[in-house]
Amino acid sequence: CLLMSIETDCTFGHFDKAVETANIFMSGLINRLTGFHAINSYVVIGNLYQMRGWNIRAMRVFYQGMARKEELITHPMFASMWMNYAYALFGVKQYERALAECNALMNSQDTLLYPHLLTHCHLFMSQIYAVHYGDYEKCMEHTNVSLQISREHGIHSEEAMMIMTHAL
Repeated sequence: CLLMSIETDCTFGHFDKAVETANIFMSGLINRLTGFHAINSYVVIGNLYQMRGWNIRAMRVFYQGMARKEELITHPMFASMWMNYAYALFGVKQYERALAECNALMNSQDTLLYPHLLTHCHLFMSQIYAVHYGDYEKCMEHTNVSLQISREHGIHSEEAMMIMTHAL
């Protein structure tokens, strides 16, 4: 119910109320959750903080989730939280760590990587190579892989997002 109230408050623009509920949730309740409920909570709350522009706070939320890696890694949704953690690192300009997390995620034998998630991995990697390293060749390599995955699996929204990101 608390998690749903956070999502509902965000939907209707009541961010202060959502943050208040999220803070209550993060003060200890989240540690009692397991599996999908724990992972979903970290993702929803971390994304809420990112929407507010609180990238450091978001990174801390995802880091808390990653600290439970041994417990949660075999759950199909874990890869989504891991990707959000990498993106949070990107948001606080920890580019090398973000790239390392993306590579670790894509090379992990324990996580389930859906095509949609793979396109996001390559999207973030292309951004890291462009923004931090100025390596536009590597940027385009990851952009093209993401586009290929999107087209192969009919993920038109990802394809559009990659084209817009490339244009930027």
